Amino acid sequence: MKQKLAEVLNLDEEMAQKGVDAVIEFLKDKLPENLHGLLDNLDSDDVAGNALDAVKGLFGAK
Repeated sequence: MKQKLAEVLNLDEEMAQKGVDAVIEFLKDKLPENLHGLLDNLDSDDVAGNALDAVKGLFGAK
């Protein structure tokens, strides 16, 4: 996710990480507490992509 943000928004790595952190905190505010652990484990793009797909599925998105 960080790499994608950096590419799309032309951000350096530090700013992209801040963006990822902000998204994770936003999602934690919106999702049930039992899903927070999933968000805490967003260490790699593969994990992030899978987690985001799972979150989208919760909201009916494809």
